Amino acid sequence: MCSGRPRTSEIPDPAAETMERRFDAFVGWRTWTALPHGDEWRLWSATRSTVWPACRPLVATCDRCGDPPGADCDCGVHSRREPGRLRPDLTTGDGTLGWNLLVPVLGRVVHFGRILESDDGWRSERAYPAHLYVVGAPGREDLVEDVVRSLASYLVPVDVLESQDRERAGVRV
Repeated sequence: MCSGRPRTSEIPDPAAETMERRFDAFVGWRTWTALPHGDEWRLWSATRSTVWPACRPLVATCDRCGDPPGADCDCGVHSRREPGRLRPDLTTGDGTLGWNLLVPVLGRVVHFGRILESDDGWRSERAYPAHLYVVGAPGREDLVEDVVRSLASYLVPVDVLESQDRERAGVRV
């Protein structure tokens, strides 16, 4: 766990008036999986085996083009414009919520560095979570609360997303 806020030299201040418009334009939705990492829970990419560090941005890497996000490559840190587009990332191959050994998390992510825009969202060189929502499940309240407490180490708001909230947000899981 880090102390204080994430390093300001690495993460732009979203409250700064000059950054706010630029910042808002590059905040998207994405999913993670919360998995044990040492004695804490950490965010893991839902599609890659990458742990998201607390208190510093995730920096994308690419073995193919070497310079994410590549214009002719699919690399970079991805997010979507709308939370309703997250369903494929939150479910297992058979379309069910993957609750066996993982805890689904969705949230807003701030992109910075080099950024490419698409119809669906953005891909960037660097990103950091802005707000996390741990997906709640009946009978798993203790586990969910443990994950929420642990993810507080990212120093961003962390909430539980219950079924009625998922419906309001347009996320069908």
